[in-house]
Amino acid sequence: MEYTPAAVAAAAMQQVAPADLHRLTGPALVRRLRLIAFHLDDGWLDLTVDGLDMPLTIRQDHRMVFGGEGISAVDYLRRVLERGDLIDCIAAPTEAGRVPLSLFWIHIIYVGQPRDAGDFSKKEDGLFAMRAKAGEKAERIVAKKLHYSFGHSFPPELLDTPGHFEIRYDSTKKRRKPDRRCLVCGLTFEIKKRNRDHRFRVSHSDGRPFAAENKPDGWHAFVFPDMKPRFMSNRVIIDAITRGQFDPGSDEYDSWADVRPDAVAVSDPPHC
Repeated sequence: MEYTPAAVAAAAMQQVAPADLHRLTGPALVRRLRLIAFHLDDGWLDLTVDGLDMPLTIRQDHRMVFGGEGISAVDYLRRVLERGDLIDCIAAPTEAGRVPLSLFWIHIIYVGQPRDAGDFSKKEDGLFAMRAKAGEKAERIVAKKLHYSFGHSFPPELLDTPGHFEIRYDSTKKRRKPDRRCLVCGLTFEIKKRNRDHRFRVSHSDGRPFAAENKPDGWHAFVFPDMKPRFMSNRVIIDAITRGQFDPGSDEYDSWADVRPDAVAVSDPPHC
């Protein structure tokens, strides 16, 4: 089983191998193209993929939809994709040495049988992959920064993309938590991904206060839309919450505190 957006499946579009992109006469589905570089120019996004001598091209502001949620092509690239990832796409006949795209997405691999998934299988897989892969990318950005700039050590799989996104229908392995602990010094980092804002939002409620679940000597890393991590010590966050310098919020799933920017300061974490 391979993921195909509902609109693409309904169109019964032909699927072709990457080597046949030169001979397209109409739109076609192409899978497992490995992204090795990209280029932004005059409103266009060019994707360079392994083994193809022409770039894949799409307007940066082109709206792509997964599960009813829209995202621009360039935001999908920035939030979700990493060099070395496999992508699937809808391609059109070549124009001026380029392959026009109308849609692309991270290649999804399924593990287990859908019948074992319960309600999980009812989620739109492209939307789930888009959101969760963005979180995984943020985790790797933080781990690399901590490793290369501050000497912390993590398992290799936390530094490099696997090249695809897994949707697991079995219960033998849970998706790992965003916690990161240095293998050498033991320092912990909780990672918070913010796709649309720059809020220092942390989990907090009267019943489960931030200070009860986060040790003062630990750290948080916030990854904002520019995909750059900002580090903040838990002690700084605890002090701000204790002083009431936060705005509370909640929904049906969670409660949180938006710590006010003027009450805290980002800083470099300690070296290992």
